[in-house]
Amino acid sequence: MPPSSNHPHATEAPEVTDLSVFDGGPVGSVDTDAPAANGDARAAAEGIDRAVMGHEGDRFRLLAENASDIIYLYRVRPEPRYEYVSPSVTRLTGYTPQEHYDDPEITLKMAHPHDRPLLAALIRAPSAFAEPVLLRLIRKDGSVLWTEHHIAAIYDATANVVAIEGIARDITERREAEEELWRTVETLRHADEQRRKLLTLLAAAEQKERKQLAEDLHDDSIQVLTAAVLRLSVVRRHLAGDSERVDELEEIEATLRHAIERLRHVSFELRPPALDLEGLVPALRVYLDKLREEHGIRFDLVDRLDVDPPMETRITVYRIAQEALANVRKHADAERVHVLVEQHDRGYRLRIQDDGCGFDSSNGTVEPGHLGLVAMRERAELAGGWWKCRSAPGAGTTVEFWVPRESTTAGLMRAT
Repeated sequence: MPPSSNHPHATEAPEVTDLSVFDGGPVGSVDTDAPAANGDARAAAEGIDRAVMGHEGDRFRLLAENASDIIYLYRVRPEPRYEYVSPSVTRLTGYTPQEHYDDPEITLKMAHPHDRPLLAALIRAPSAFAEPVLLRLIRKDGSVLWTEHHIAAIYDATANVVAIEGIARDITERREAEEELWRTVETLRHADEQRRKLLTLLAAAEQKERKQLAEDLHDDSIQVLTAAVLRLSVVRRHLAGDSERVDELEEIEATLRHAIERLRHVSFELRPPALDLEGLVPALRVYLDKLREEHGIRFDLVDRLDVDPPMETRITVYRIAQEALANVRKHADAERVHVLVEQHDRGYRLRIQDDGCGFDSSNGTVEPGHLGLVAMRERAELAGGWWKCRSAPGAGTTVEFWVPRESTTAGLMRAT
């Protein structure tokens, strides 16, 4: 229960209707069948007096006066007053039993202002409070005492409540420990929220920079190198009679063409045009085609999408799939990879399964070179989804993840 905003050491007192019943028996043996032939509450109260002062009362007092909890017997009618309060009340509250006998309303006065309505209701209708009731009392020195009360009502022959007996236990240390735990949980939750917010901002900035860099490479660097290759071709034709220089120019031209291909590959990795122009599955198909052409890895791509994801979600899904396929290329030594894309539970689920060498994923640790697993998980969870990986040596690897249609990063990504 979180600490109350109105009091530094306490929670709000619960509504009476929120309290449930606790299995606790009455303290001591009080004769609830005391003579009350005409429904006289005073006769019932006299019966209580006899119980307290008689042989049973002696045993009750012996136990009560050596108890660490506060044991009390409070008469409700005909006149409210404490019949008995154990000596431990002085140690716990600073008020003596005699002060309780002299002032029937002392507990109401000691009660924390937020808990007084609850205490008043308890006195009026004790039968509604059979589970422990938490009350804050203000000690004589001004500090707060958290108490847990187990009570039992005493009735006369006409079923009227004539007294309340109970045990009040000091739970201050427990409550302080609970509040400290709550503060720790809140601090950790806030830190996690800040971490997720930072990761979201970083992801949004990354996508923005990727797009900008891909456009710059295509519009500037690749265009300049292409123009240089064309000029070299012209110069090479003019030097057709000088074979040595022609050979040198051909080598330079080949180098430039290779640089152009590498830049186009980098531009594609940063932001494949198909992702913006055609959609998620076509972009994955282009990536898988390159995987087959460059590394000989065959693939099956199953498309079960009725509608393409929104752009922000599309980017998230593509990046996770790209990282999973990069792991297949780098580590799996696979011959074939199966990719399933489908709509599921108001979102999108992908499963990427290879027939490679696999690894031991049972211990939950990340092997060297597999830090991409952590990145995939964080990216999926950041979007409000989940990610999991199943693998075993010699049994291939399956990466499966799901993200909602509208990811939690969408707003920030649009804003940037």
